[in-house]
Amino acid sequence: MRRPFHRGTLFAGLVGAVVALMPWLSGDALAQESLRLDLDKVVHMATAHNRKTKMREDEANAAVYRRKQAIGRFLPKLSLSARYSRVSHVEPGSLSLPAPNDPSAINTAQLGEAVDNQYSLRLSVDQPIFTGFALWNGYQATEHAEALAQQRVRAERADVRAVAQETYFNVLKAREMRNVTEQLVQALEEHLQQIRLIYDAGRATELDVSRVQSRVAAARVSLVQIRGAEDGAHLALATLLGIPSTTALELADMVDTKTPESLPGAAQLVAEAFASRPEIAIAKEGAAMATARVEVEGSALWPQVSVRFGYNYERPNQRYFPVQDRFDGSWDISAIASWTAWDWGVTYYGMKAAQAEASAAARNVDEARDAVRLDVERQRQGYTTAAAKITAARQALSSAERAYDAAKILFDAGRAESLDVLDAATELTRARSDLVQSLADARVAWAYVQKAAGRD
Repeated sequence: MRRPFHRGTLFAGLVGAVVALMPWLSGDALAQESLRLDLDKVVHMATAHNRKTKMREDEANAAVYRRKQAIGRFLPKLSLSARYSRVSHVEPGSLSLPAPNDPSAINTAQLGEAVDNQYSLRLSVDQPIFTGFALWNGYQATEHAEALAQQRVRAERADVRAVAQETYFNVLKAREMRNVTEQLVQALEEHLQQIRLIYDAGRATELDVSRVQSRVAAARVSLVQIRGAEDGAHLALATLLGIPSTTALELADMVDTKTPESLPGAAQLVAEAFASRPEIAIAKEGAAMATARVEVEGSALWPQVSVRFGYNYERPNQRYFPVQDRFDGSWDISAIASWTAWDWGVTYYGMKAAQAEASAAARNVDEARDAVRLDVERQRQGYTTAAAKITAARQALSSAERAYDAAKILFDAGRAESLDVLDAATELTRARSDLVQSLADARVAWAYVQKAAGRD
């Protein structure tokens, strides 16, 4: 019998086909989409994608849990235990006594019952009273460890931010360099057409044409190399953001659209860095944590005092006499004091080792300050140099533009050779490239100045 055709069957088939094609649509078609980015969005996406940042965040979460674990050590600890034992059969003891009315008669009294199956359930509560300050110092160590982990997250985010900005401006720089080289190729090709017309008119030699052709070929080779560098910069940025490398990127900021603000003095930047750089905070928290560990190691030199409460529910309960095969409850409370009188220097040398580690950690704080000071001054000097290069590059570009225009005018008037135009075009391209390079370097240098100063 032929089954009727339903539109619902067709709809279900279409849905299944779309679902089956989704992996190819998401992998190929969506990868061709363009993505518009600005500097802030790049930093945000890079930070969200960076795996090392996520690792640091996981470490910070672990430090939080360690601190909460240390808090729990101050509180009473509740323990439950259960036990079942099968023991060999032993008849209970008996006691023989003379009868009160007839001394010659003996009465035998059985002492308890024979119990072959024993059950025990115990609940105990332990509360530390004095641990030689081990609990408190251990808690202090976990607090410093938590702060240290948070500072490591800050440091990693600062690194990612600086790398993201540098990669972003590298892409912009590569695109600007490509535009400059394309302008050179176009200018040289126009000059080649012009020199060929002059050659056809008999006013130029084959050497003049060959020179221009050689310059055009060299410019095209440079264009291929620059396009390769642009693809490499694009790939680096896409990898940093965690997007497909085939995604077209529309970058909102141009290299010369934003001039970095004025640079503060070195002393001000160093003071700002000392107050906010995560590297210094990491060193300080590490030193404080090492100091707390010294006290933890030395706590074993003190007596340990605790209180314990217990409740037993057993069958039979040995506290009851005579022994009977039944469940009975009993409780106990104890004050416990212990002290290790001699351990062959294990505690002492452990404390001395912790003291040496604390001393090394304290020296590391000074080392971190020196490294931060050097980094601040170096990055500030790098930005100052990059800013000075911008001024020089703009002056060089202005001179190169005038020289190129003059060379073209003189060549058109027959008062200059083709080689003069080629040299002027090359110098103009070099000046444009130097300006693009110096502008990008200044933006990158400013980003590293911000990082060196500890500005989040």
